[in-house]
Amino acid sequence: MIISEMRKPTSAKVGSLETSKSLAAIDTGDITELVVHLQAAAIIQRAPMSIPLALAIARLAFGGTR
Repeated sequence: MIISEMRKPTSAKVGSLETSKSLAAIDTGDITELVVHLQAAAIIQRAPMSIPLALAIARLAFGGTR
């Protein structure tokens, strides 16, 4: 058997389909919520306040949706 027959096809279309599937599988809601929590922690460090208030400020100021 020739080595080239054993290899997988190297068409660009195959790679781009795999990339688009992997990008579609990412749940951005979890990432956005994590960023909001990090921003709220930074707000609390600058000005003492309750956690719910800091979360509300972070969501309003930085465009969080929850």
